[in-house]
Amino acid sequence: MPIKTGIRRPRRGAERVRSSALRARMRDEHTTAATRDSRRARRRRRGRRVVLIVVSLVLVAAGAIAWFATRSGSRASSVAGGPELSPRAGSITSARWRTLFDDEFAGTQLGTGHWTTCYWWETTGCTNEGNHELEWYQPANVQVRDGALNLQARRQPIVGDGKHYDYTSGMAATVGRSENRFAFRYGFVETRVLVPQGTGFWPAFWMLPTSRSSTPEVDIFEMLGDQPRTVSMHVHWRGPGDNELADGVDWSGPDFTAGWHTFGLDWEPDHLTWYIDGVARWQVTDPSRIPHEPMYLIANLAVGGDNTVPPTPRTPFPSTFALDYVRVWQRG
Repeated sequence: MPIKTGIRRPRRGAERVRSSALRARMRDEHTTAATRDSRRARRRRRGRRVVLIVVSLVLVAAGAIAWFATRSGSRASSVAGGPELSPRAGSITSARWRTLFDDEFAGTQLGTGHWTTCYWWETTGCTNEGNHELEWYQPANVQVRDGALNLQARRQPIVGDGKHYDYTSGMAATVGRSENRFAFRYGFVETRVLVPQGTGFWPAFWMLPTSRSSTPEVDIFEMLGDQPRTVSMHVHWRGPGDNELADGVDWSGPDFTAGWHTFGLDWEPDHLTWYIDGVARWQVTDPSRIPHEPMYLIANLAVGGDNTVPPTPRTPFPSTFALDYVRVWQRG
Protein backbone atom coordinates (compact mmCIF):
# COMPACT_ATOMS: atom_id res chain seq x y z
CA MET A 1 0.00 0.00 0.00
CA PRO A 2 1.42 3.36 -0.86
CA ILE A 3 2.83 5.43 1.95
CA LYS A 4 1.00 8.76 2.62
CA THR A 5 3.35 11.71 2.91
CA GLY A 6 0.76 14.01 4.58
CA ILE A 7 1.04 16.56 1.72
CA ARG A 8 -2.13 17.19 -0.22
CA ARG A 9 -2.25 19.09 -3.45
CA PRO A 10 -5.25 21.35 -3.70
CA ARG A 11 -7.83 20.64 -6.31
CA ARG A 12 -7.89 22.72 -9.50
CA GLY A 13 -11.28 24.20 -8.53
CA ALA A 14 -9.81 25.62 -5.33
CA GLU A 15 -6.99 27.17 -7.36
CA ARG A 16 -9.53 28.88 -9.56
CA VAL A 17 -11.35 30.18 -6.50
CA ARG A 18 -8.11 31.47 -4.98
CA SER A 19 -7.10 33.09 -8.27
CA SER A 20 -10.50 34.73 -8.55
CA ALA A 21 -10.19 36.05 -4.97
CA LEU A 22 -6.72 37.41 -5.74
CA ARG A 23 -7.97 39.17 -8.86
CA ALA A 24 -10.90 40.58 -6.91
CA ARG A 25 -8.58 41.84 -4.18
CA MET A 26 -6.32 43.45 -6.81
CA ARG A 27 -9.38 45.09 -8.38
CA ASP A 28 -10.46 46.32 -4.96
CA GLU A 29 -7.00 47.74 -4.27
CA HIS A 30 -6.96 49.43 -7.67
CA THR A 31 -10.42 50.82 -7.04
CA THR A 32 -9.37 52.01 -3.57
CA ALA A 33 -6.27 53.69 -5.00
CA ALA A 34 -8.33 55.32 -7.72
CA THR A 35 -10.80 56.50 -5.09
CA ARG A 36 -7.97 57.95 -3.00
CA ASP A 37 -6.57 59.71 -6.06
CA SER A 38 -10.01 61.05 -6.87
CA ARG A 39 -10.45 62.31 -3.34
CA ARG A 40 -7.02 63.97 -3.43
CA ALA A 41 -7.91 65.64 -6.72
CA ARG A 42 -11.19 66.87 -5.28
CA ARG A 43 -9.40 68.21 -2.21
CA ARG A 44 -6.87 70.00 -4.45
CA ARG A 45 -9.68 71.48 -6.51
CA ARG A 46 -11.48 72.56 -3.33
CA GLY A 47 -8.22 74.08 -2.04
CA ARG A 48 -7.76 76.03 -5.26
CA ARG A 49 -11.36 77.23 -5.06
CA VAL A 50 -10.84 78.36 -1.44
CA VAL A 51 -7.67 80.25 -2.43
CA LEU A 52 -9.51 81.92 -5.32
CA ILE A 53 -12.39 82.85 -3.02
CA VAL A 54 -10.02 84.29 -0.39
CA VAL A 55 -8.12 86.28 -3.04
CA SER A 56 -11.40 87.58 -4.44
CA LEU A 57 -12.58 88.63 -0.98
CA VAL A 58 -9.27 90.41 -0.31
CA LEU A 59 -9.55 92.28 -3.62
CA VAL A 60 -13.15 93.22 -2.90
CA ALA A 61 -12.22 94.40 0.63
CA ALA A 62 -9.30 96.44 -0.74
CA GLY A 63 -11.60 98.04 -3.27
CA ALA A 64 -14.16 98.82 -0.58
CA ILE A 65 -11.48 100.38 1.64
CA ALA A 66 -10.21 102.50 -1.25
CA TRP A 67 -13.75 103.58 -2.07
CA PHE A 68 -14.46 104.49 1.56
CA ALA A 69 -11.22 106.43 1.83
CA THR A 70 -12.18 108.37 -1.27
CA ARG A 71 -15.66 109.04 0.07
CA SER A 72 -14.25 110.26 3.40
CA GLY A 73 -11.94 112.73 1.67
CA SER A 74 -8.84 110.65 2.39
CA ARG A 75 -5.84 110.91 0.11
CA ALA A 76 -2.56 109.06 0.29
CA SER A 77 0.56 110.85 1.47
CA SER A 78 1.65 111.07 -2.18
CA VAL A 79 -0.71 114.02 -2.71
CA ALA A 80 1.03 116.48 -5.01
CA GLY A 81 3.24 118.79 -2.99
CA GLY A 82 3.15 116.62 0.13
CA PRO A 83 6.35 115.75 2.01
CA GLU A 84 8.02 112.38 2.12
CA LEU A 85 6.89 110.85 5.41
CA SER A 86 8.27 107.96 7.39
CA PRO A 87 5.94 105.21 8.68
CA ARG A 88 6.56 106.41 12.21
CA ALA A 89 4.58 109.38 13.50
CA GLY A 90 4.77 111.17 10.15
CA SER A 91 8.21 112.75 10.64
CA ILE A 92 9.81 114.09 7.48
CA THR A 93 12.78 112.06 6.22
CA SER A 94 13.55 113.76 2.90
CA ALA A 95 16.76 115.71 2.51
CA ARG A 96 14.72 118.25 0.55
CA TRP A 97 13.51 119.71 3.87
CA ARG A 98 15.36 121.81 6.43
CA THR A 99 14.31 122.35 10.05
CA LEU A 100 13.00 125.80 10.95
CA PHE A 101 11.62 125.08 14.42
CA ASP A 102 11.83 122.13 16.78
CA ASP A 103 10.64 122.23 20.38
CA GLU A 104 10.72 118.86 22.13
CA PHE A 105 9.74 120.34 25.54
CA ALA A 106 12.58 118.45 27.16
CA GLY A 107 13.14 120.81 30.10
CA THR A 108 10.98 122.03 32.96
CA GLN A 109 10.18 125.54 31.72
CA LEU A 110 8.47 126.84 28.59
CA GLY A 111 11.01 128.46 26.30
CA THR A 112 10.06 132.13 26.43
CA GLY A 113 12.30 132.82 23.47
CA HIS A 114 9.71 131.00 21.39
CA TRP A 115 6.45 131.08 23.32
CA THR A 116 4.09 133.33 25.22
CA THR A 117 1.16 132.17 27.36
CA CYS A 118 -1.53 134.60 26.13
CA TYR A 119 -2.79 136.16 22.94
CA TRP A 120 -0.59 138.96 21.66
CA TRP A 121 -2.67 141.73 23.25
CA GLU A 122 -2.16 140.45 26.84
CA THR A 123 0.57 138.94 28.98
CA THR A 124 -0.83 137.90 32.37
CA GLY A 125 -4.33 136.67 31.48
CA CYS A 126 -6.67 136.59 28.49
CA THR A 127 -9.54 134.85 26.73
CA ASN A 128 -11.13 134.76 23.27
CA GLU A 129 -14.29 136.82 23.69
CA GLY A 130 -15.01 136.57 19.99
CA ASN A 131 -15.83 132.89 20.51
CA HIS A 132 -17.63 133.53 23.83
CA GLU A 133 -15.28 131.11 25.57
CA LEU A 134 -15.69 130.43 29.29
CA GLU A 135 -12.04 130.18 30.39
CA TRP A 136 -9.48 132.74 31.47
CA TYR A 137 -6.02 131.73 30.26
CA GLN A 138 -3.37 131.81 32.97
CA PRO A 139 0.43 131.27 32.79
CA ALA A 140 0.14 128.91 35.79
CA ASN A 141 -1.92 126.51 33.66
CA VAL A 142 0.98 126.09 31.22
CA GLN A 143 3.57 123.57 32.41
CA VAL A 144 6.45 121.67 30.85
CA ARG A 145 6.92 118.27 32.43
CA ASP A 146 7.49 114.64 31.42
CA GLY A 147 8.79 115.77 28.04
CA ALA A 148 5.58 117.53 27.00
CA LEU A 149 3.89 120.91 27.02
CA ASN A 150 0.81 120.60 29.24
CA LEU A 151 -2.11 123.01 28.91
CA GLN A 152 -4.44 122.35 31.83
CA ALA A 153 -8.09 123.32 32.23
CA ARG A 154 -9.36 123.71 35.79
CA ARG A 155 -12.68 124.44 37.42
CA GLN A 156 -11.31 127.53 39.13
CA PRO A 157 -13.35 130.76 39.57
CA ILE A 158 -11.39 133.86 38.63
CA VAL A 159 -11.96 137.48 37.65
CA GLY A 160 -10.34 138.69 34.44
CA ASP A 161 -10.77 142.17 32.98
CA GLY A 162 -13.53 142.77 35.53
CA LYS A 163 -15.51 139.72 34.40
CA HIS A 164 -16.17 136.50 36.33
CA TYR A 165 -14.99 133.21 34.81
CA ASP A 166 -15.66 129.75 36.23
CA TYR A 167 -12.64 128.13 34.57
CA THR A 168 -8.95 128.71 33.94
CA SER A 169 -6.94 127.05 31.21
CA GLY A 170 -3.65 127.20 29.31
CA MET A 171 -2.47 128.32 25.89
CA ALA A 172 0.84 128.99 24.13
CA ALA A 173 1.60 131.14 21.07
CA THR A 174 4.77 132.05 19.19
CA VAL A 175 4.02 135.78 19.07
CA GLY A 176 4.08 138.60 21.61
CA ARG A 177 2.59 142.06 21.83
CA SER A 178 5.22 143.60 19.57
CA GLU A 179 7.59 140.79 18.60
CA ASN A 180 7.31 137.62 16.54
CA ARG A 181 9.01 134.88 18.52
CA PHE A 182 8.58 132.43 15.68
CA ALA A 183 6.76 132.83 12.38
CA PHE A 184 7.18 131.31 8.94
CA ARG A 185 5.87 131.52 5.38
CA TYR A 186 5.31 128.13 3.74
CA GLY A 187 6.50 124.85 5.19
CA PHE A 188 5.38 121.71 6.95
CA VAL A 189 4.27 121.98 10.59
CA GLU A 190 3.57 118.96 12.77
CA THR A 191 2.71 118.23 16.39
CA ARG A 192 2.08 115.07 18.38
CA VAL A 193 -0.63 115.47 20.98
CA LEU A 194 -2.80 113.82 23.60
CA VAL A 195 -6.22 115.49 23.78
CA PRO A 196 -8.64 115.38 26.74
CA GLN A 197 -12.11 113.88 26.70
CA GLY A 198 -15.02 115.70 28.30
CA THR A 199 -17.99 117.85 27.43
CA GLY A 200 -16.99 121.48 27.00
CA PHE A 201 -13.33 120.97 26.05
CA TRP A 202 -12.12 122.45 22.76
CA PRO A 203 -8.39 121.80 22.09
CA ALA A 204 -6.86 123.30 18.95
CA PHE A 205 -3.57 123.81 17.12
CA TRP A 206 -3.73 126.62 14.57
CA MET A 207 -2.08 129.59 12.85
CA LEU A 208 -2.73 133.32 12.55
CA PRO A 209 -0.89 136.06 10.59
CA THR A 210 1.84 138.21 12.11
CA SER A 211 -0.17 141.27 11.03
CA ARG A 212 -2.22 140.54 14.18
CA SER A 213 -5.35 140.27 12.04
CA SER A 214 -7.95 137.54 12.63
CA THR A 215 -7.56 136.29 9.04
CA PRO A 216 -6.22 134.39 7.33
CA GLU A 217 -6.56 131.56 9.83
CA VAL A 218 -5.57 127.94 9.36
CA ASP A 219 -6.81 125.37 11.87
CA ILE A 220 -4.37 122.47 11.65
CA PHE A 221 -6.72 120.55 13.90
CA GLU A 222 -9.42 121.17 16.47
CA MET A 223 -11.65 118.79 18.40
CA LEU A 224 -14.53 118.76 20.83
CA GLY A 225 -14.10 116.74 24.00
CA ASP A 226 -17.51 115.09 23.69
CA GLN A 227 -16.78 113.99 20.09
CA PRO A 228 -13.49 112.13 20.53
CA ARG A 229 -13.55 110.43 17.12
CA THR A 230 -13.93 113.57 15.02
CA VAL A 231 -11.17 115.96 13.92
CA SER A 232 -11.97 119.30 12.26
CA MET A 233 -9.70 121.09 9.77
CA HIS A 234 -10.45 124.61 8.50
CA VAL A 235 -9.14 127.57 6.59
CA HIS A 236 -10.52 131.13 6.94
CA TRP A 237 -9.90 134.00 4.50
CA ARG A 238 -11.25 137.37 3.37
CA GLY A 239 -13.50 137.38 0.34
CA PRO A 240 -15.16 140.14 -1.71
CA GLY A 241 -16.30 143.06 0.39
CA ASP A 242 -13.82 142.05 3.10
CA ASN A 243 -16.24 139.35 4.25
CA GLU A 244 -14.74 136.51 6.28
CA LEU A 245 -15.20 133.17 4.53
CA ALA A 246 -14.34 129.67 5.70
CA ASP A 247 -14.08 126.13 4.43
CA GLY A 248 -13.41 122.94 6.32
CA VAL A 249 -14.03 119.25 6.81
CA ASP A 250 -14.63 116.86 9.69
CA TRP A 251 -12.75 113.58 9.57
CA SER A 252 -13.85 110.57 11.64
CA GLY A 253 -11.30 108.10 12.88
CA PRO A 254 -10.34 106.31 16.11
CA ASP A 255 -10.91 107.63 19.62
CA PHE A 256 -8.28 110.36 19.53
CA THR A 257 -8.43 110.78 23.32
CA ALA A 258 -7.22 107.19 23.85
CA GLY A 259 -3.59 107.84 22.85
CA TRP A 260 -1.07 110.09 21.14
CA HIS A 261 -1.66 111.23 17.56
CA THR A 262 0.16 113.45 15.05
CA PHE A 263 -1.41 116.33 13.14
CA GLY A 264 0.38 118.16 10.36
CA LEU A 265 -0.07 120.75 7.64
CA ASP A 266 1.89 121.14 4.43
CA TRP A 267 1.54 124.82 3.48
CA GLU A 268 2.89 125.66 0.03
CA PRO A 269 2.18 128.49 -2.43
CA ASP A 270 -0.21 126.29 -4.40
CA HIS A 271 -1.83 124.08 -1.77
CA LEU A 272 -2.68 123.36 1.86
CA THR A 273 -2.63 119.67 2.78
CA TRP A 274 -3.73 118.41 6.20
CA TYR A 275 -2.25 115.22 7.66
CA ILE A 276 -3.53 112.98 10.45
CA ASP A 277 -1.07 110.37 11.70
CA GLY A 278 1.04 110.81 8.57
CA VAL A 279 -1.81 110.38 6.07
CA ALA A 280 -3.16 113.24 3.95
CA ARG A 281 -6.84 113.77 4.79
CA TRP A 282 -7.77 117.05 3.12
CA GLN A 283 -6.34 119.45 0.58
CA VAL A 284 -7.15 122.99 -0.58
CA THR A 285 -5.80 124.25 -3.92
CA ASP A 286 -8.00 127.31 -4.53
CA PRO A 287 -5.47 130.20 -4.70
CA SER A 288 -7.88 132.61 -2.98
CA ARG A 289 -7.91 130.41 0.14
CA ILE A 290 -4.16 129.92 0.56
CA PRO A 291 -2.38 132.45 2.80
CA HIS A 292 0.81 134.04 1.50
CA GLU A 293 2.00 135.99 4.54
CA PRO A 294 4.03 134.95 7.61
CA MET A 295 2.02 133.16 10.29
CA TYR A 296 2.59 132.13 13.89
CA LEU A 297 1.48 129.10 15.90
CA ILE A 298 -1.11 128.76 18.68
CA ALA A 299 -2.01 125.81 20.89
CA ASN A 300 -4.85 126.21 23.36
CA LEU A 301 -7.40 124.34 25.42
CA ALA A 302 -10.64 126.34 25.34
CA VAL A 303 -13.54 125.65 27.68
CA GLY A 304 -16.98 126.23 26.22
CA GLY A 305 -17.57 128.74 23.44
CA ASP A 306 -19.52 129.03 20.21
CA ASN A 307 -18.22 125.75 18.79
CA THR A 308 -19.19 123.59 21.77
CA VAL A 309 -21.31 123.56 24.93
CA PRO A 310 -20.49 124.41 28.55
CA PRO A 311 -19.00 121.72 30.77
CA THR A 312 -21.36 119.52 32.75
CA PRO A 313 -21.00 118.29 36.33
CA ARG A 314 -19.48 115.12 34.85
CA THR A 315 -16.77 116.94 32.89
CA PRO A 316 -13.44 115.87 34.44
CA PHE A 317 -11.36 118.67 35.95
CA PRO A 318 -8.49 119.20 35.84
CA SER A 319 -7.87 117.94 32.29
CA THR A 320 -4.82 118.43 30.10
CA PHE A 321 -4.05 119.00 26.44
CA ALA A 322 -0.48 117.70 26.04
CA LEU A 323 1.93 118.38 23.16
CA ASP A 324 4.91 116.07 22.79
CA TYR A 325 6.66 118.30 20.25
CA VAL A 326 6.11 121.07 17.71
CA ARG A 327 8.21 121.00 14.54
CA VAL A 328 8.35 123.08 11.37
CA TRP A 329 10.29 122.26 8.20
CA GLN A 330 10.71 124.14 4.96
CA ARG A 331 11.70 122.92 1.53
CA GLY A 332 15.42 123.38 1.03
